[in-house]
Amino acid sequence: MGVKINDSNIIYLHKDINNVYRQEYIEDTNILKTEVKNTYFNLRMEEVDFIPISNSVIIRKYKFTNEHEIPLDIKFLVHSKMLSDENNFTSGKVLEDGLLQYSHEYNMAIISNDLSLEAHRLHNIEEVIDSRKSYR
Repeated sequence: MGVKINDSNIIYLHKDINNVYRQEYIEDTNILKTEVKNTYFNLRMEEVDFIPISNSVIIRKYKFTNEHEIPLDIKFLVHSKMLSDENNFTSGKVLEDGLLQYSHEYNMAIISNDLSLEAHRLHNIEEVIDSRKSYR
């Protein structure tokens, strides 16, 4: 997961020299909250992870807050890979507001209730992300 702000390089949520991290469980719950503050752009990113007790699904929510005095053009990037077995029989379907990936025993959905999918790429994603291009 990462963000592109204005014309910057990608800021990866899990590793950036300008990121400050804070992580905690919400008291008496199985909900893990991770706060990432990018000190260069003054952008706060919140990730909330939990697994409902009755389901085998992980739910991850992201929230971005611009704490800078000027507006920022923020693009959220997801590099999603699914491997199922030696033959990698997986597939996916692009939706207006996200991506559905599935294999024999696993399903994964990346959706947004606020934004529509701006671009996607199904193969050779490393080259696209590294070059900062956008494909439909």
